[in-house]
Amino acid sequence: MDASVLPHLVMIKWALVVIAACLIVLTVGAFSVSWSLSALPDLMKGRASFADQAKKLLDQGKLEELIDLCRKHIDEFPGDAHGYWFKGQADFRKGNLRHALVSLRKVEELQPDWDAVHTGPLIKVIEARLAEGGEKRELKVVTPETDAPPSDKTPGR
Repeated sequence: MDASVLPHLVMIKWALVVIAACLIVLTVGAFSVSWSLSALPDLMKGRASFADQAKKLLDQGKLEELIDLCRKHIDEFPGDAHGYWFKGQADFRKGNLRHALVSLRKVEELQPDWDAVHTGPLIKVIEARLAEGGEKRELKVVTPETDAPPSDKTPGR
């Protein structure tokens, strides 16, 4: 064998060793990723979205559970109209029309574009039912002014 070929053969041998090592690392990595992804559906089952959980409770008629879930969701995400929407639906189905109307008005405040399809028709039905009962039709969400100075009067005195 020619002496000039030997260093090239040694270099080729080490290149093959590096390539084999890379292939082993890639194979192990691919196997671990596929193993992790196989457990993903089980993790996703436990983490259903709020809307999915709320819809399921609404469909099952578990209105008290739905209202509790909505209150927790609203406490955590006060700007999410879905919490108020589902709470309004549950209150409406329970016959708590005033509570339903307050929730739906909050939905209109947060998502004005829902008026035509989602909130508007239901609000009209609620207002009509309240009017039949002789109650005031127009209910608005009123927030207290925070700039007002505290009163010197103590309640009960």
